[in-house]
Amino acid sequence: MNPTVIENFKARSADGEEFDLVVLQHWVDTSSMREGRSKTPGLKSVITSDGLHVNRIDSQTFEVVERQLTVHRVDS
Repeated sequence: MNPTVIENFKARSADGEEFDLVVLQHWVDTSSMREGRSKTPGLKSVITSDGLHVNRIDSQTFEVVERQLTVHRVDS
C-alpha cells in the first residue's frame, strides 16, 4: 500500500537553508478472508520534498540524513 501524506512543513538549518518536509503515513494490510479488505496505520516517516531521508530528533528538530544537516521546524 502506498503511504499517505499527512503533513507538510518548512524547516531551516542554522545557515538559513530551507527544506520542505513531508510526513508520510504508511499502512499495514490487515485484510482477511473472513473480514475482507482492511488496513491499519503503520509507521510514519519523514522525507524532504525532493526525496532525501529525514530523521526526527524531536517535534521541532530533524536531521536531513544525506546532508548530515540539522534543521528546525519553521513556524508558519
